[in-house]
Amino acid sequence: MSLIEKVRIRNLAIIEDIEFSLSKGLNVITGESGAGKSLIVKALGLLLGEKDDTSMIRQGKRELAIEVSVLLDGESHHIIETIKDLGLEEEDRISFGRVVSKDSRNRSHILGTLVSRKILTGCFREFADLLGQGECGRFKDPRFQHTLIDNFLEVEEDLAKYLKKRGEVFLLSKDHENLKHKLKDLEERYEASYALSLDMSNIDPKPGEESMLEEKRRLERHRKEIFDAIGMSKSVLYEEEHSAYESLVSAHKLLDSIGGLNTNFQAFADRIEQVIIEVEDISISLTRYLNDAIEPMGLEDIEVRLTDLRALKRRWNRSLEELIAMKDELKTLESSFELLQLDERQVNGSLGKKIKELCEIGEGLSLKRRNGKNILEGELAKVIKKLGIDHPLFEIVLEPVIRFENATLEERFPAYGLERLSLHISLNPGEGLKPIEKVASGGEMARILLSVYAVALDKSKLPVIIFDEIDAGVGGKGAMVLGQLLKDLSKNSQIVCITHNPVTASFADHHLVIVKKNVDNRSYTHVAVAKGEERTLELERMLVGSNKAKHASLLASELLNDDERNSYN
Repeated sequence: MSLIEKVRIRNLAIIEDIEFSLSKGLNVITGESGAGKSLIVKALGLLLGEKDDTSMIRQGKRELAIEVSVLLDGESHHIIETIKDLGLEEEDRISFGRVVSKDSRNRSHILGTLVSRKILTGCFREFADLLGQGECGRFKDPRFQHTLIDNFLEVEEDLAKYLKKRGEVFLLSKDHENLKHKLKDLEERYEASYALSLDMSNIDPKPGEESMLEEKRRLERHRKEIFDAIGMSKSVLYEEEHSAYESLVSAHKLLDSIGGLNTNFQAFADRIEQVIIEVEDISISLTRYLNDAIEPMGLEDIEVRLTDLRALKRRWNRSLEELIAMKDELKTLESSFELLQLDERQVNGSLGKKIKELCEIGEGLSLKRRNGKNILEGELAKVIKKLGIDHPLFEIVLEPVIRFENATLEERFPAYGLERLSLHISLNPGEGLKPIEKVASGGEMARILLSVYAVALDKSKLPVIIFDEIDAGVGGKGAMVLGQLLKDLSKNSQIVCITHNPVTASFADHHLVIVKKNVDNRSYTHVAVAKGEERTLELERMLVGSNKAKHASLLASELLNDDERNSYN
């Protein structure tokens, strides 16, 4: 069982520096009024999220501090996971600390490592709860009420199945949403490509056409100049009398005639022959160019075509190459869109099936809650009646989740099931049932929550519960019942109880006494363990205000030696 082993408090009001140990079972802390018992509660409250108060720092000091050493067992999974997430090594003993400083340099730490206050509080709340006058601890959180009630009703496995199926639904829903987004994107691309295809059907641009037309336009603008130059070049090279071709042929004949006299002459003749061939080829190419390259397409037609192509580019804000690619992509997009539609329909069908399964599991959980809540209501009423509240009426209210139109999956299927659970109570005849935190007074609230814990806690396994004077105003048989409830609770959780009631104190497994002393006009608080004779004397003081009355001694001894009452000692 996880428990608090040691507590150290420094510079908190009249506490200068105290350190004390706690044990398994029921720990009670007693002492005269003003000795500092409430300061211990205040210090522990800092670890549970209570607001910092620099006015509580001891006179002459700059900061106050609380540090708690905790022994963990194997069931403290949440705390262990938090320790791992912080990058700290897992240990059996964990220290939690909070420092409140006058210069606002407040600090929180776990295992000596600085952490945010949120992390400290969240981690320590997994471990401990504080209940007292006007303080309802974890019961402020509806999720805790859910957990406590469900644990008592033994529907944890049903809730686990619900949460598992809920996770499957949410995961598949996310996949479905992703598919719908992809479909929408693909549909937009398909529609754009289809519209482009229609727009391009009359223009039908070709790859590289724009640059080719620009080249033609440039040539067309110099058409006469080009024709004249090419025509004259052909004449000079090949066609006119005494052309370059004829001159080269004559030179070739002369050199070829003397080629047999010297190899060099023949080489020259051969070279001229290659030039003749090149001149013939150039002449033929120029003729072909005139016939083919400069097509009879007028400059006006070229300008019209370029205007159409550029208007198409502006409309779609794309280059011609991109537009042609988009048009070519149309068939691929159509095929991909059809396949994605098929996937979406299949996933949507699976999602509908899983949602139906989730509803069935949730309704089964709801049925078990409705069938079992009467048992818990009766048990709570019996226990609270024993504590002196004569006409208690409890009801566990199951408020169905409102499934309004367009509700999200998170709204339709909350983590706690298909209904909200809450404890409602009426303490007086004729009074209507109201939420537990809105009905009871401070003392009544503490005793009611003690009753809830007494009935349900053995199944929720909260490691530590701190009670602050929950027995105020309770006497006689009610005090005996309350003490026994605390004792019973301590079998499964470590209980720390601040009390002025000697009956409650007599049930303790570990008894601490807070003593205030004045030294040199300064107040100091000390903590002592009460055993044997010391414990008897403390109970005497609590009974009659001193330890000198003979009847007080008898009463104290009787309380401590009540074999029937101390059956768990």
